[in-house]
Amino acid sequence: AMPIGNTDSEHAFCSLINRLSEIWATGRQLPDLSLLIAVVRKFAREMGQYGSANFLYSDGDVLFVYGHVRIQDNGEQRAPGLHYLTVNCNYGRGRSDLAAVEFKSKQVQQVTLVSTHPSGKRGWKPMQEGQLMVVQNGKIIYNEMVTSKAAGVFTSNYPDAYNRINMCLSTSMLTI
Repeated sequence: AMPIGNTDSEHAFCSLINRLSEIWATGRQLPDLSLLIAVVRKFAREMGQYGSANFLYSDGDVLFVYGHVRIQDNGEQRAPGLHYLTVNCNYGRGRSDLAAVEFKSKQVQQVTLVSTHPSGKRGWKPMQEGQLMVVQNGKIIYNEMVTSKAAGVFTSNYPDAYNRINMCLSTSMLTI
């Protein structure tokens, strides 16, 4: 993939897509999650060296969320670059004061929201600098620190996760 324009986000997006292309070219419907995690982890480490590198990447099955640093309201560049909130909601009781968002569903579902600025009153958690999460069906299934500060610290619902295309990169989400 080659960027059409000259923005840092386009170059970063194409870099990630090029890295993932070998995994997707295997012909399997969905590549093994551990392979995707390995590529996204390495990409996140490298992008973080250039400056603020918050990004979201989804393959349609899972959503990768990488929190780094951003310019805070006081002008200081530091973590958190992103915040997240996981809520349960359903029709009739779908309004969440935590998120200031209304969800309508016929069944109870878990939803994970990601934002640069928390919305609503409470419950949002700041992502640490270098934190990589994988969200599937609204649930956080993988959570790891990928920077040298805490490399190797992770939690996962996949027993072998440590061993084992749609992209949202915007100028406001990734600045390198």
